[in-house]
Amino acid sequence: MSRVNVIDVNALKAPNARTKAGVACLVVALLAVLTAGLSLTSAAVARASGTPTVAVDPGAGLVDGQILTVAWSGFTPGASVILRQCAKAPKSATECSKLLQSEPTDSDGAGNATFTVVATNGGDRRLTGAPKVTCDFTTSCELFVLPDESPDALNTGAAAGLSFAKPATACPTPGPQAFGAEGTDAAARAITAWQPILCDKPTLTAVDFVPKNDPSGRQDFLCGLRDVAITQSGAVAGETCNGSGEGRADPVVAPISASALGFVYNLRDQRTGKRILDLKLSPALLAQIFTGQILRWNDPRIAALNPGYTLPTKLRVVGRADASELNKQLTTFFWTRAKAAYENGGPAFADGPTDTFPSIAAVDLRTGGPAVGSAVAAPAENDPRDDASYGYIGVLDTSAAAFWGLPSVAVQSADETRFVAPTPEAVSKGVAALKDSAATGAAVLSTADPAAYPLPVITSALLPTDKATADQVEAIRRFVNYAVGAGQDPAVLPRGYVPLPAELVAKSTAAAKTLTAAPKKSATTTPPKADASTPPLSAAASTVGSAGSASGVSGSPAGGLDASGAAPGTAAVAAGQPNVVTSVFARTGLTGAGASPLVLPALLALALVAGFVGQRLLRSPEDSGTS
Repeated sequence: MSRVNVIDVNALKAPNARTKAGVACLVVALLAVLTAGLSLTSAAVARASGTPTVAVDPGAGLVDGQILTVAWSGFTPGASVILRQCAKAPKSATECSKLLQSEPTDSDGAGNATFTVVATNGGDRRLTGAPKVTCDFTTSCELFVLPDESPDALNTGAAAGLSFAKPATACPTPGPQAFGAEGTDAAARAITAWQPILCDKPTLTAVDFVPKNDPSGRQDFLCGLRDVAITQSGAVAGETCNGSGEGRADPVVAPISASALGFVYNLRDQRTGKRILDLKLSPALLAQIFTGQILRWNDPRIAALNPGYTLPTKLRVVGRADASELNKQLTTFFWTRAKAAYENGGPAFADGPTDTFPSIAAVDLRTGGPAVGSAVAAPAENDPRDDASYGYIGVLDTSAAAFWGLPSVAVQSADETRFVAPTPEAVSKGVAALKDSAATGAAVLSTADPAAYPLPVITSALLPTDKATADQVEAIRRFVNYAVGAGQDPAVLPRGYVPLPAELVAKSTAAAKTLTAAPKKSATTTPPKADASTPPLSAAASTVGSAGSASGVSGSPAGGLDASGAAPGTAAVAAGQPNVVTSVFARTGLTGAGASPLVLPALLALALVAGFVGQRLLRSPEDSGTS
């Protein structure tokens, strides 16, 4: 007899426990399937922006106080990311700092942020907020960018390496032969990089360098208070000791570094909030900005050269208050390339080039290069009037621009055919075109090449021809020979410098050979104290470091991030160059503490089990037997 299935109306109204359990299992199965589907959809959205990539610029040879930029791409568009500093090749998030910074990601899955390298009391370098991670010149580390929803799952993000320069304080004891130098900070970052190499074996030569400015360095040298002067001008004809001291005979000039004067800026598009990295200006517009004739970034003349940007209204100029050859070069450039615009600034600018920039209300004058760099790079910390709507511009040499993480203006060429940024290639062309004044050894630009950057800088050491002991002569000779030899290697030179041309190397080598010791031992001199306005440079005073937020700072176009702010596509290990690592670090054997790749299979398995059990429970007891 065939069985007829009868619907029990009472059972529909009041389902028994078995029915309830079956329905619950089916609901669990349905939810598991939906969750798995959402996971797949979310993963698909994340993948739509590409493979995660991170670049740190610069990522090698980092020193205390230096600003670096981290840029990422390939993350979920519009979602936030977490930045963490970790030990090299970490196995899990327990080897990382806590949250360093949370940053938004743009609609294209990209973004960037800035940090400052900070040395701790214990000597290790780390990013601010990363107390668990130890990094120094012997131990590198990594900066991770991770999705906000899985900050402990290291295998869901990407990272790039961080390595730090060896500090001068790591020199061996007993103390090596030493000499004292003072002068322009245009060579300071190069000397800082050379110090820990020179003071180590086999040379054991210590360089006690005080970065101030050119006139101060020359005067303390000429008065016998320092053994060497570092200056952009070379020797100044007829200059003698104006203070107390024994005086010196005329020095010999040895070029030691090459860089350029850059118009650095900190500027954001007011519509998008993104940093502007490819600003273009003519010499006339620059002269009008620095003489207070243009007071708004959105001036139509500036906007015409920079289409596509919504420029801010507020413009602040930061200048250098103390006498310096940088000021002399700046005002000489305006006098020769934009004289009418420069003179129109008023009587203060009518007397021609000067090493002391005229004081006017429109220019915020700061003493020393570090003060200028800090004011432009971190205005919120230096200007209480800053409300993120200002745009800042100042003048630094390109090595300082790189140190502070600031881009430089592309300057219109003399023939008005192009705009030339101080890239290594353009600066090298400008340096190659320099010729020496027979009278002073000062560099004078002489070129019609529109591709050459018009403001190259040659920094020279004034070497003593008298009053130096045999030990001092030997130490100075070693310094010069290293500076123009191995010290010109791009892997050693900090970012912002270019190698010296062969003829300048030969000139310095010849100058070092002429040094002779004085017949009698010179009396020991007391080195002057560093100017309180000029803080000591990092590597000479610290050992290792870290990085903290410095909003509003961007990477320099000279070999760093491209004009769009995208991460460079290649890695480099030279000092001051970007480190780039892509993908999700399969090489490290990461085990994330967050979401696991096994979640999706587990959800699907749960759905199958729950569905099977639910189907069995909903069947009547008779269904399990024989009909």
